Amino acid sequence: MRSSGSSLVANRFLRHGRRACLPLICASLLLLATSAPRATAAQAESPAAPGVYTLVGAVYGTDADGLIGGETSSGHRLRADDRLVALPGCTISSCPWLAPGVATAASGPQTSCAEADGLCWVELTNPETATCLAAPVRDLGPFFHLDNWWAPPAERSYALDQGIPAATVATAGGDVGYGAGISDNGTDLTAKSPLALSVSAGAWTALGLSLDAGVAPLRVRLLWQAELFHYQACGSDAESPENATTTDVVNLRAAPSTDGEVLATVPGGRRITLTGAAENGFLPALHGGREGWIAADLVIDDRGGTPLSSRTTEVVNLRAGPSGTDEVIAVLPAAQSLRRTGEPVAGYVPVVVDGIAGWVAAAYLEGAEASP
Repeated sequence: MRSSGSSLVANRFLRHGRRACLPLICASLLLLATSAPRATAAQAESPAAPGVYTLVGAVYGTDADGLIGGETSSGHRLRADDRLVALPGCTISSCPWLAPGVATAASGPQTSCAEADGLCWVELTNPETATCLAAPVRDLGPFFHLDNWWAPPAERSYALDQGIPAATVATAGGDVGYGAGISDNGTDLTAKSPLALSVSAGAWTALGLSLDAGVAPLRVRLLWQAELFHYQACGSDAESPENATTTDVVNLRAAPSTDGEVLATVPGGRRITLTGAAENGFLPALHGGREGWIAADLVIDDRGGTPLSSRTTEVVNLRAGPSGTDEVIAVLPAAQSLRRTGEPVAGYVPVVVDGIAGWVAAAYLEGAEASP
């Protein structure tokens, strides 16, 4: 029988390391692993092909566990339709607060596995139906947060072979350094399911898995070990859909407006996929499996015939029209990033700045030439 919400709240104070997982993920997965049938059919296996493992996973981010709206270890705000993965050891996309190459007692080593979009990706397959999808790693858990089970023995936090999760040992009553059956966050895993990863509800249901069961065997391929990009997952021969680069930290919003809900925050220098034309100074975009809108002046668009990124060379007025007599909308500082949205008219260039459209004198823009 499933535990009640009050039981989840009562168990939310289970000890875990710094930003080890969502505030309730450790507790909810502990209850889930206790109540669900133990998944013994899929013990961890060493990869038969590069990056391929057969493991046990659990779902989280459901209506019942209270995690929707919470923050993952990477700072991502969890939504009901999210397709993402939590692994029990730090990666560069689940622990962005950890400096690359730094390992601490609280965080363990960080795996450098990010693609050009800044995310590490895994391929998940339901072994019963062969349904397959790719999902980014954006959280830590379950149960462990120091267990990089995918690493070679010399690089692992625990003295175990590659592909053998510490949870497999602990759930059988073994000691990985914290006492018999105890995980690195203090959870007693004796006789519970040997969970090696957690999968958000959106990805779980897309794989055709039951939310009620909550635990299932999965075929997992770590795409960085397989030397594949996420758009090549599941047998795809597609070329990269990414066609733009962010120039600064920018919000991915639910609507083409600064009032639109922030779905995600994308760092500067990340590759994203633009999916259509600009609207109200925003471009429809896809990042990390999530669709939304991104400020047009904060991306460099690779698509032909589209606006160009530019910057002001000096302090200059943003005007309502292409002349020196038109209303001044704003005064832009030197080196202000903006987006050119068309050809010059009478010496002025149409631009978008922070979602605001206007005109700037071409003489004050990098790479812009005034029309005759």
